[in-house]
Amino acid sequence: LINAYLAAGGEACGVKAGTAYVDVGTFNGYRTALRLLENNDTTLEDTKNLMFVLPGQAQIPSHPGEGG
Repeated sequence: LINAYLAAGGEACGVKAGTAYVDVGTFNGYRTALRLLENNDTTLEDTKNLMFVLPGQAQIPSHPGEGG
């Protein structure tokens, strides 16, 4: 989906965030990701620092050509 978005003229920027990277396209990576999520002791206070935005609340364009 990202490649199609970029091919259609969309722009992207990478942000280094988080504490681990796993390739969930492999069985080992998927299992590791599940273990990391199970062991994640996120508190309500921690959720204020998460790097995701709910759909409809983004401040950046969602589709190529949006936002001028």
